[in-house]
Amino acid sequence: MSEAPSYGPPDASGGRSAARQGPPTELAMSPDDLKSSIAKAFHIESGDLTGALIKEVNELIAVGDFWGGDEAGMKFYSGDAEVPGYAATAEAVMTESSAISFFYTGVATRLHDMGRNVEAADWASIAEMPRILR
Repeated sequence: MSEAPSYGPPDASGGRSAARQGPPTELAMSPDDLKSSIAKAFHIESGDLTGALIKEVNELIAVGDFWGGDEAGMKFYSGDAEVPGYAATAEAVMTESSAISFFYTGVATRLHDMGRNVEAADWASIAEMPRILR
């Protein structure tokens, strides 16, 4: 029988302390964390991925038409009815790689928006607090 997951910090023996069992009870990040460090990390990853992809594609383009112009080379490049060729596969890889980069950018934007929404909700709840009568 497996143990239930524990979310507490490890104790001296490497296990989890009994005082901190179960899921965390509060979110340990602020709206500023969402807007700055976490969103920024996703934005940086998006840029790094895009930069790496461009670098690799440029290196491949620099090789030139390595498949040659004979029948075997053209089949490799164009493919046939059963197997897509290099051209179609390379285009699909570029499209899917770009989608990953756009995904990271979208996550960064939405995390930033979440931080702004939490701040707005905090201010709205303060405005709704009951007033103390004197």
